[in-house]
Amino acid sequence: MATDNRAARLEEYRETSLLADSLARSGKNEETLKLLRECLDKTMAAGDEDYRLFFEAELCGYTTPDLPAQVALLDRALAWRRSEESQPDYFILRGNGVYYSNMGNEKEAIELYDRALAIKPDNCEALRNKGVSLSKLGDMKGAIELYDRALAIKPDDCDALRQKGVSLSIMGDMKGAIELYDRALAIKPDDCDEVRNKGVSLSKMGDEKGAIELYDRALA
Repeated sequence: MATDNRAARLEEYRETSLLADSLARSGKNEETLKLLRECLDKTMAAGDEDYRLFFEAELCGYTTPDLPAQVALLDRALAWRRSEESQPDYFILRGNGVYYSNMGNEKEAIELYDRALAIKPDNCEALRNKGVSLSKLGDMKGAIELYDRALAIKPDDCDALRQKGVSLSIMGDMKGAIELYDRALAIKPDDCDEVRNKGVSLSKMGDEKGAIELYDRALA
């Protein structure tokens, strides 16, 4: 394994993964795939087997989605870390949690997020992802507490703003939800999810005209 500057490479991989997520949410699928393939090549060249398996799982999600196969790949990545006498990688633990959550296994997902947070307590993504799992289990108060922790670390986290807005909307606080969607849209005006969710809240408040305008904007 190439060890020179590995820590710097891992940070680059993590940032690239988050960028790929952002591109995918914006509908830029070709750019997403290109970025992930480039990272897969880099990990192979550097001998970073854990992140090679991670990016293989990510690519699987965009080409031939197979959640059990993706979980198996990340399990292998974590096993590789153990074989190298390294502690588990918090980012890969979190990624595996997302796959478990997508399969509906929220308990397993939360356990993985907790393991990631035990290593890196200030990881916004793990805090936010755990909040999503709690909200799926009906614990809106617990979810909001986690979103607030994430936002205290990263106030411009559009995903945390949106997810907190969704929880408030479910709890019936449409005004609070819309304020959060507007905060996110001030940061990222082309966020389709924020636009759509604001439309949903307006619809729940009886403003169908305003909701339709936002749905049209999201579709555009």
